[in-house]
Amino acid sequence: DDDDDDDDNFLVQETVPPPLPDPDLSQLKPTDEHDTKHGALVQKMLESKKEVERGNQDPTRKTEIERPVISDAQRRKQRESVQKEVDRLRTSIQSLTRSANPLGKVMDYVQEDMDSMQQELDKWRTENVQHAIDLKREMNVTDRAIDPLRQQLAELDRTINDQLDRIATAKSNIIRNDQKIQKMLRAVSSS
Repeated sequence: DDDDDDDDNFLVQETVPPPLPDPDLSQLKPTDEHDTKHGALVQKMLESKKEVERGNQDPTRKTEIERPVISDAQRRKQRESVQKEVDRLRTSIQSLTRSANPLGKVMDYVQEDMDSMQQELDKWRTENVQHAIDLKREMNVTDRAIDPLRQQLAELDRTINDQLDRIATAKSNIIRNDQKIQKMLRAVSSS
């Protein structure tokens, strides 16, 4: 607590090095009234040089910074609140570290996993292409093997249709003949 009281008022001293003689600026001093009217830039440079020289005459300028006076109770409250904030931040950082550490370990293996998954994908694509080629080849072989059977099936379908047509023709002849027989029997029975 004694050290804190010493910090309330302190002084900051600035030391400025002595100016170097500048022969060019001394030559630019106006010599007559005509130069004073038209030499505004030169006039400003000379004024700046005079201000710097005046500032250098007091080599130990002192700047005093005062801190507001704070009571011990306020300091304790301030320290407690700062300590609570630090503890809260510490807890948050520890939690974040606990969560980030496994994530970091996982990230180490991501590239390996990606490489193995890419290789597996390439393998499955190659296998898929190979199976598609094999399937097409087998379909061609099967089509060639089935083609004679298809022709035979079409021939049998034509034969069946022909037989059905003959059966229908025969039935119609039977029905016609049956009708003729019925007419004849009626004619014989009525006579």
